[in-house]
Amino acid sequence: MSAGAKVRAMLPPVTPLPLKGEGDPAGARVLVDLDAIARNYHRMDGYRRSGRFGVVLKEDAYGLGLEPVARRLRREGCGVFWVADFPEGVRLRAILPDVEIYVLSGLTGHPAGEHAAHGLVPVLASMAELEATVAAGSRVRVGVMIDGGLVRLGLTDAEATALAGRPEVFARLEVACWVTQLAWFERPDDERNLAQLQRLRSAIAPLPEAPISIACSAALFMDPSLHGDLLRVGSALYGVQGTPGYPQPVEQVIEATAPVIRIVSVGEGTPIGYGGGHVTRRPSRIATIGIGYATGLPVAMADRGAVAIRGRRAPLVGRLSMNLATVDITDFAEDEVRPGDFVEITGRTISLAEMAASAATVSNEVLVRLGRTLPRLYRGA
Repeated sequence: MSAGAKVRAMLPPVTPLPLKGEGDPAGARVLVDLDAIARNYHRMDGYRRSGRFGVVLKEDAYGLGLEPVARRLRREGCGVFWVADFPEGVRLRAILPDVEIYVLSGLTGHPAGEHAAHGLVPVLASMAELEATVAAGSRVRVGVMIDGGLVRLGLTDAEATALAGRPEVFARLEVACWVTQLAWFERPDDERNLAQLQRLRSAIAPLPEAPISIACSAALFMDPSLHGDLLRVGSALYGVQGTPGYPQPVEQVIEATAPVIRIVSVGEGTPIGYGGGHVTRRPSRIATIGIGYATGLPVAMADRGAVAIRGRRAPLVGRLSMNLATVDITDFAEDEVRPGDFVEITGRTISLAEMAASAATVSNEVLVRLGRTLPRLYRGA
């Protein structure tokens, strides 16, 4: 059995679920709108002023399902993809034999030669990985990460410059691209973004010429000089607004919903949830919904976040349980909310950004958390 077949055998099947009717999950679920992802892809590609346009599929396409998202984007014309690690690269290669695949997190325990056997280009993340790849003997195609200021992955400027005196290294490496990540991408007008590009160019100037990959989603909407040669667009494609105060022209691509399980009327002064963390200030109607901290809701949303019912917000009250939460629906008429109805966790009324703010986190975490824990349904598969 090939390595690809072994990886596929370990993975659950990814099957688009029906949106309505028989077979529709009875519990909380997340609807992934592949048509919206396609629209975001073309809208964003329209901002590109240089280079080739590639898409980031790391962490199972931000929790939305690597296979269905990749297939749809391939149909839209995308031919360059970035994944997190070797297993994701093998998964992607199994369904898309004709695309370029870059692995962002370095070798992750799989030598560069093993990547090459699957047509994957690992982005070497340290001098240790670079030295190990050179020592392996075979000439392989790699990307090389340059640390641009995150102190996370990649060669320091000094390490990159020192390579200029080591021609034997590049006799064994074919550099497909020089890669860095903007440290201040959340601030599109921060002059340090352009300064980082200049630092990168200075560091690699004595080294073999290769395409530069610096542009993440936010950089696409910045100074065109930051687009570079090989763009890698991720979060904005999935509807995440990654630059607070600088709205990006993308639409949200998921809608998460949860069912109402029970509704009860209680008096003023009634404690709600574990430890009585919330106490009613008036006679109230409380709905229990089928979602909790194990199925997508951050714990910090308790008594801070809200769900939406018929386009109106209803506050979460009391501590979250593992797969249950309680909502104050006192301001809704009795016939507006019934057991079996579904409430919106995020979607048309409550954006990912609003949900993330109520949990004191970032939209990417909310997106990945919901996508990874809830059954996924697809529109446009």
